[in-house]
Amino acid sequence: MRHSALKILSAISILSFYGCESASTSTPAPAPTPVPAATVLVGSGAPITAGNMPAFCRGEVAGQYATKPAYVKTGAPMKQADGSTMIDGTVDKGSEGVKAFRCRFDTKGAFVDVMAMTSDGAL
Repeated sequence: MRHSALKILSAISILSFYGCESASTSTPAPAPTPVPAATVLVGSGAPITAGNMPAFCRGEVAGQYATKPAYVKTGAPMKQADGSTMIDGTVDKGSEGVKAFRCRFDTKGAFVDVMAMTSDGAL
């Protein structure tokens, strides 16, 4: 507590020296809004060639959704501006319906994850 009081008194003294009447009468400038940094995708494992990405994606999706790869449909790989690759697709879950997903690969072709694009409702 003693150190905090000394710091406050020092700050008031410095402000008074530079022409401010007191800390309570000055209006602080608003803090600058931080610019969010771009998120870089980083995968794990060996890189997958572009031609094998759809099949690899189907296998990952089948495992995540507990179904057979035959029930998974994928689109063509789409190269993104940051160099990563995405594949959109759907999986037929029978009585649960058709679910949309997105497979993501990093700039080197390593698998990152499968993102569910269809909401399954509130928890």
